[in-house]
Amino acid sequence: KFELSVNEAKDKRAAVETARSLLKKGYQSMKDRDAKEDRLVLLESWRDFEKQYGTEEALQNVTALMPSVVKKRRRVELDDETDNWEEYYDYVFPDDVSQKPNFKLLAMAHKWKMDQEKLKKLKIRPETDT
Repeated sequence: KFELSVNEAKDKRAAVETARSLLKKGYQSMKDRDAKEDRLVLLESWRDFEKQYGTEEALQNVTALMPSVVKKRRRVELDDETDNWEEYYDYVFPDDVSQKPNFKLLAMAHKWKMDQEKLKKLKIRPETDT
């Protein structure tokens, strides 16, 4: 939670800009360390800060950084050497996806592979580009 205790409007604007720059530095530091939960908590606090002291544009910029929650599964090996699956929630940040330009390409390749497997199951010869 952030509080600004400044009387004059000029000093208040400077304090808001200082706080905003500290929040940006903290966000970048957590992004570099891949601390997703900490980034989420920081973004929620930053959003509340912008609601109270910022402009509508600054609030929209912070809201655009908010992650989407994705349910994922991972394999967990137990002592008896059986494989079990565990479901967990992960956060996907928009600025992380934009840093991975091959993300869309990989998704398309995965879809193509799944389509080819479906065709094999149906015993249909896949189309080739010649």
